[in-house]
Amino acid sequence: MYLGANVEHEATEDGKYDGSHREDESETLSDIDDEEVDLYIHDEEGKHIKKILWETTNREYLEEQAAKEAAAVANKKAFEEKFENCSEDILAARELVASSTEAVAKSK
Repeated sequence: MYLGANVEHEATEDGKYDGSHREDESETLSDIDDEEVDLYIHDEEGKHIKKILWETTNREYLEEQAAKEAAAVANKKAFEEKFENCSEDILAARELVASSTEAVAKSK
């Protein structure tokens, strides 16, 4: 596997590049043995353990995200209930807002 690149330019002290430096910095993975690779590749049990460790370490973040998601669902439900029995004019206005928002999002 080829990891290196052919370096054609090197930055000078002022940050500009010139073509005076050319060096082949090619490397391969042939100097890495199988035992070392095995240290980085996890089986299913290793993945499960790593997932548990991450979730334990980041419990506060996960709780905050769950709370945000629950609040968003509750807000959406409250909004929908508020306009459940509204007039045709209000429904038309809501559809216009939704289509306008979608059009603006597509134009960006």
